[in-house]
Amino acid sequence: MTKLDRLSRSAKDLHETVERIAKKVVSLSIDGQVYDPADPMGKMFIGILALMAEFESDLIRSRTRDAVAAATAAGKMKGRPHKLSPEERAYLLQIYETVQFKIETLCKNTGLKRSSLYTNIQLARIEREASDRTPRAEN
Repeated sequence: MTKLDRLSRSAKDLHETVERIAKKVVSLSIDGQVYDPADPMGKMFIGILALMAEFESDLIRSRTRDAVAAATAAGKMKGRPHKLSPEERAYLLQIYETVQFKIETLCKNTGLKRSSLYTNIQLARIEREASDRTPRAEN
């Protein structure tokens, strides 16, 4: 085994795995060092390594969460851009509400799959409601 964190996902899981290994009277080799899980020193060392590996993975998770939150706050996490512009969505909604075309036809004409078509229609409705609520400047 090259790294202890590859053996299990958590310290608890590692201890269960090591117990199964110890019952089979097998030693554990990590980075060329042989540790006997039945030996008190080997057991202690494996436990310390397990805690360090779990601590390291928790740190990585925490840093990733912080980085995603910072990017979201800065407006950098936008996700995949929509295939249709707001104007195209509004037009699609108008056509959809006329009930003159089958969904398959709308999908073919827009190049969207059925689920994406419905998502864009829903988004167009939200955008229309938002624009209806926005007061317009009079000339």
